Amino acid sequence: MKFSYLVIVVAVLWVSVVKAHSEPVSKGLHKVNLSGIVLDTAKTGEHTVWLDVLWLNDTITLAMQKKDLQIDFSEFRSTDKDSAFWTQKKKQEEYVKFIKTSAQNCYSYALERYFQNDSVYAQDIFSKYSSTDRESIEEILNDHFVKVGEFLAKKGRKAIIPNHVILAFVSYYDWVIHTVYYSDGVFYSKNGMFPPKEFHKLKELVKKSYWDTKTIRMYRLDEEKVKQKL
Repeated sequence: MKFSYLVIVVAVLWVSVVKAHSEPVSKGLHKVNLSGIVLDTAKTGEHTVWLDVLWLNDTITLAMQKKDLQIDFSEFRSTDKDSAFWTQKKKQEEYVKFIKTSAQNCYSYALERYFQNDSVYAQDIFSKYSSTDRESIEEILNDHFVKVGEFLAKKGRKAIIPNHVILAFVSYYDWVIHTVYYSDGVFYSKNGMFPPKEFHKLKELVKKSYWDTKTIRMYRLDEEKVKQKL
C-alpha cells in the first residue's frame, strides 16, 4: 500500500516539474537536470505530503503541497457559525490563494531562482509547491555549494556581492534563517507565507524581517563536486 502510494506521489508531483526545467538554454544546448528521487513518505497532511528525497547523494526533507488542492469550507462554517466570512466566494478564493502562496518557503525559493538562472544545471524539486527545512538547506549549501564570500550583516552596504549567488542569512546561533537569490542588483526573497518580493537594498531586507542576522554568506554551486555525483 505504501509503495503504491509513493508511485502515485512520484507520478503526480515529479513529472510535470521535470518538463518545466528541461528547456534548452540556447539552441542545441540543454541544461543538465539534477533530479530528485523519492525515498519515502514521512507523513501526509490535509494539503501537504512530507517526503524524504535523495538529491545529489543527500537525503533531504521536502514538503510538497498537493496540486489538486481541495478545501472543504463547510467545516469552517460548522465551527464558526456566527461568521459569514466562509460563505463569501471572494473570501474563499483569498484563503485558497493564501494556502497556495504558503507552500514555498525561502529556502526552496532561493534554490529555484538560482537554477532558473544557471546556464548549466536545472532541478526538478524546488518550486512554488515545495518547501524544505533548515537542516536540509544547510546540508545542501555545505555539500553541494561553495562559499565565495562572507560579511557582517551590519556592513552589508559596503559589501561587494557577485552575480548569481545564494545569500545565506546566518543567525548568532550559526543557523541559516533565510536565503535569498541575488543577481544584477536585485535580491529575490520570499518570507514564509507571503508572496516573493524583490529588494534593491540589502539593508531594507535585513532590517525589515531578519534583524537577528549576524553574517551573510555567499554561495555558488560547486560544479566540480556536482559532476562527481552525476
